[in-house]
Amino acid sequence: MNINKNIKTLLITLSLIPLLGISTVHADTYGGGEKEITVQIVKEVKLEGDANYRDKVFIDLTNKDETAKAIYFRAVITNKGDEVKNLKMQDFLPSALNKVEGNLTEEWATLGKNESKTFIIKVSLKDSEIIADKNYEKCVVNKAEVRIDGDFAGSDVATVCYGNKPIELPKTGILPVAGFAGLGMLSLGSLLKLSTKKSKK
Repeated sequence: MNINKNIKTLLITLSLIPLLGISTVHADTYGGGEKEITVQIVKEVKLEGDANYRDKVFIDLTNKDETAKAIYFRAVITNKGDEVKNLKMQDFLPSALNKVEGNLTEEWATLGKNESKTFIIKVSLKDSEIIADKNYEKCVVNKAEVRIDGDFAGSDVATVCYGNKPIELPKTGILPVAGFAGLGMLSLGSLLKLSTKKSKK
């Protein structure tokens, strides 16, 4: 009975992967396997002056220089399969942020195999979000979504947190999809071995 419980836990964990800020992959097959469409989208964020993009950033509201910094969101769409046509990327900007530069919607005719498109949006934190309460802290999520011929193909998110006391962000990002998949296969392998041992008894 414990085996069924462990398998159920594993399936629930794997089902949460798309909700953890990991890029989503869309794959369809047409004409009996003649054409495979696999598109990946990765959404990240950084503050003005930062060298690298990452999943999350924190803005210290007690630091006026930091609250004045621009926030940059980057969406990278990569085609891992055959050429696709009629693509659209839509960005859902949180109401707490003002768009300064860039487009919230992008459309392009084709995306070839192994080709990537990169879109950057510059935004700022609204003045109304800067609150003096020492216990005030908040996080907002920016989502980007890609569609092919109007059909959903994938989405990813990046998070901006801000407040008057530090919010500790992960030093390393969430495990990539391959890491979760490997972990899942390892757990499943252990469960299968356990099941085999019990059946031999």
